[in-house]
Amino acid sequence: MRGVNLVRIESRPTGDGLGKYYFSIDCEGHVDDARVGEALMGLRRVCADVRFLGSYPRHDGGPTHVRRGTSDTEFAQAAAWLGRLAVRPRLSCPPRLAPVLLPRPGAERSPGIGSARPGPAPVPASTGYR
Repeated sequence: MRGVNLVRIESRPTGDGLGKYYFSIDCEGHVDDARVGEALMGLRRVCADVRFLGSYPRHDGGPTHVRRGTSDTEFAQAAAWLGRLAVRPRLSCPPRLAPVLLPRPGAERSPGIGSARPGPAPVPASTGYR
């Protein structure tokens, strides 16, 4: 999802017991790149110890290939979109009016193979869900 290319990954036992390892990775990109920074933050959230040894230019001087959807601009656009969602008021509704995905207009609905029960009832337009 982040578009970080892992160039090298190695594991070494910690010596603290079976199944405990240190991991060493090299990846394409710079710590200032949004995708690399987010990946490092993700590691820090779930790993007991993360040590950053540095960010260096590629040894071959070649460009870093950034996949569609993972550029700094696209990360900034996604963050702005999320920020706009965060300012919306929270909707509270009883479970019976929980939002459901509705079929496209004109698409046939099927309750599913082997299902004797009908699918969920459509949500009335007055609830404000789309």
